[in-house]
Amino acid sequence: MSSSQTQSNPHVLALTDGRIDLARGSLERKGRPTASLSSLELRLLQVLLEADGPLGAADLRRGVWGERCSVTPQAVQQLVRRLRKKLEPDPSSPVHLRFVGNGYRLVVDEDSTTHPGVSLADGWIDMRSRRVNRRGLPPVELTELEYQLLHCLLSVPDPIPVEQLLVDVWGYHPKTKSRAPYVTIQRLRDKLEVDPGRPRHLVCVARSGYRFVPQPSRPCVDLGPPLPGFVGRRAELQQIAQWWSAPAGIWCIAGPPGVGKSRLVREGLSRMGRAATFALSVAPSSGLQEVIEALAKTLGVTLTGRPEQDDPTLALAMRGGDPRLVFDGVDPFVGPLLDRIEQWRVFRPNLRVLLTSRRVPRAPALRTTRLASLSPDDAVEMILLGAQRAGYDWRLTTEARQRLAKLASASLDGLPLALELAAEPYAWMGVDAVQAGIHEGDSVLRGQPSASPWMSLEDALRWSIDRLTVAERRGLLEAAVFSRPFDLDEAQAVLGPSAWTTLDALIGHSLLQVARSSDRPTFTMLTTVRAFVLHHLAVDDPGRLRGARARWRNASEPQTLVVLQRG
Repeated sequence: MSSSQTQSNPHVLALTDGRIDLARGSLERKGRPTASLSSLELRLLQVLLEADGPLGAADLRRGVWGERCSVTPQAVQQLVRRLRKKLEPDPSSPVHLRFVGNGYRLVVDEDSTTHPGVSLADGWIDMRSRRVNRRGLPPVELTELEYQLLHCLLSVPDPIPVEQLLVDVWGYHPKTKSRAPYVTIQRLRDKLEVDPGRPRHLVCVARSGYRFVPQPSRPCVDLGPPLPGFVGRRAELQQIAQWWSAPAGIWCIAGPPGVGKSRLVREGLSRMGRAATFALSVAPSSGLQEVIEALAKTLGVTLTGRPEQDDPTLALAMRGGDPRLVFDGVDPFVGPLLDRIEQWRVFRPNLRVLLTSRRVPRAPALRTTRLASLSPDDAVEMILLGAQRAGYDWRLTTEARQRLAKLASASLDGLPLALELAAEPYAWMGVDAVQAGIHEGDSVLRGQPSASPWMSLEDALRWSIDRLTVAERRGLLEAAVFSRPFDLDEAQAVLGPSAWTTLDALIGHSLLQVARSSDRPTFTMLTTVRAFVLHHLAVDDPGRLRGARARWRNASEPQTLVVLQRG
């Protein structure tokens, strides 16, 4: 069975943009009204959930209608089409109800709260986006067959015989002989392994089959000391001090990739003079369960695997009169984590929690601060500090400082990570070389930071965009036609009448900024985000970008009224 049900409710299935409640027969998707599932659709879901592999049309017919019912194969196909229209972001390219090998398989969204990625020797596999990220190499997509094979191998710790892989992944008859698994395994090794000839992850166990061995990693580590080169953020540091001394509460620092959320928290905590009860930095491939396990280990608690039993135990184990928890980088599971925190607060009302996330969560008891870019003057100071760390002490004229400040704000959005990556590689060549590097942009996106969980700013941006639904990614690409701030009317002219729903989602993911200085809000896409979108998303869907530009030209050009007179 390739689907996964949420741990908290076995009757709820997670989708990429919503969920299915099997008990109520309802389907909830982001931006859409709740839909009801028919009895046949529910039965089809149940049959697929209970299956050990892909099911052909004949199997589905027997499972849904029964042995004696004379239903045609066309009826099965029509039922599949109806269900896909309700489940899929794009029914023409299904991600949940798929045809694999010679049958249908239900693939519920990989629950990012428990298993968002797999660690490799030099990177990780993002299971949600089906992409392999390795240091020094461009990301590589997994094919449908490669993903299904990897998912199957990850589902059990023991080796799986090739004969069983043919049944589970390819959907073949148990007695079928084929070399297809060996070919796919070799392709997968080429993508995952440092040395495919000496595999460390996808290994063959003699006379037993194949198994996947993830890289032992520390997905959750202590937050660590403050990073060098901290500048600005006086108001935000004061807010951290207020959180520290507050009687209770949950505060989230949100912002786009590279804006310096982790830097701020590390610096703020270091100035408090005392350690938090628990301060954790979450790796990009980690999930909620790993975070809970790390917390339990720190508190000396043995988990049962049942939140209703574990949450009181965890809360009561938070010793001291004023427990403080800090979680840095909880983007994939910020919602479920907030649910757990609320349960802890039932037993620890004075609990104080600080989160950082690119996604802006919505919860009644949550206070959120959206972290803005550095000011132009602070951006210049950060570039100068980067040069100093490289061993060069620049002396800038007033004109050079002003020029650098303008470039840092306009081309790098005042993002600390981008500023760091712009300064260090070119410091030995002087300020003119740094300015040229900023104009080039590629080194800033692809450079590797000295202290960051991300391999590059490009990786951080890609990870955020991979978390979007298909509709949201399309909206992001269409919004990239705007090189300046735009309002809702202009957005609707390009994105369509439902533009507000898409804009709201992109703002929630910190990929779009909103200013409400007047009655009509304006929206802005950061230059670094826009450059990434135009470089990468546009390659996959050039027609959509051309269409968005054409709609924007038509909307922005003055309309000329031509009057024809009869002569």
